Amino acid sequence: MIQITLERKITGSELIKDFEYEFGSLENLKKLLDEDPENVLLQLNLDDWKYHLNHPDAEVKDERRILTHKMPIDDLELTLMDHIKNENPGSVEELAEMVHEDVKKVHSKLEGLEEAGFIILHREQKDNVTPSLKYNSIKITI
Repeated sequence: MIQITLERKITGSELIKDFEYEFGSLENLKKLLDEDPENVLLQLNLDDWKYHLNHPDAEVKDERRILTHKMPIDDLELTLMDHIKNENPGSVEELAEMVHEDVKKVHSKLEGLEEAGFIILHREQKDNVTPSLKYNSIKITI
């Protein structure tokens, strides 16, 4: 069994941005909870959202664990995340140059990492996508 632990420290306002990205709005989260009142995770998210509206500067330690029998990240994906963290590329094209890989291949890998929750792809401009790590620390335990 492989355990992957993702850790980060953020502020309450950053947590609220994550909730907005995931749920759209506080009202949408409330509707989801109304539809599934037994969902403890939704209730915890709602409680956290409400708390951090009044405490936006509070520090939050966010941790996520993944248990799997198969390694969900390959060597290229680890290399991409290392370059994102340490080189801070301004675009997918720049990252592809750094790792000497095809832009389409890198973009595909980044989309998979975003879907898995490891990174965020910022799409501020139509033709420019900027990757950033979602977590400060990724620990892999075998």
